[in-house]
Formats: sequence, C-alpha cells, structure tokens
Amino acid sequence: MTYSVGSILRKRLVELGAAGLCNLDNQCGCDLDEIDTCESLKVECEAAKFIKPKSDDRDYWDECPDGYFKPIKVLEDEPKRSI
Repeated sequence: MTYSVGSILRKRLVELGAAGLCNLDNQCGCDLDEIDTCESLKVECEAAKFIKPKSDDRDYWDECPDGYFKPIKVLEDEPKRSI
C-alpha cells in the first residue's frame, strides 16, 4: 500500500464526510476523484460538501446548475433550518 499525499488527503476527507475540496478565493472546487489532477490545489483549499442548488436559489442555479462545493466549516456555522 502506498501513502501518497492524494490518498492520505482523500482518506481524511472521507472521514470528515467531505465530498471534495473548495477554495472560495478562487471560486473553485474538486471532488475526491479530481484531487490528483487539480491544477488549482492550494494550501488554502478546505474540506467541502457538494451542494445541489434548490430551485429558489437562483444565484447558484444560474452559475452552477449541477451544484457547487461549500466548505464544511461554513455549513456548520449556518443556523439549522427546520423542514
């Protein structure tokens, strides 16, 4: 078994429940399978969840119709919404 930076990073991200990484300054994100080939991977990248935009979320729907990555920390800091 090898312990490449990519495999270590992916393992830890899975443990955190992350779907990938994102960098809000660069407005980019990558899923777990793209980490090894990401050309924008920086130390500032954060563990992130993949969010599918809701139909009433027009800002994200227009820019990212398939979804977008949002840092886990940001999600933890948001107030809980009731269903």
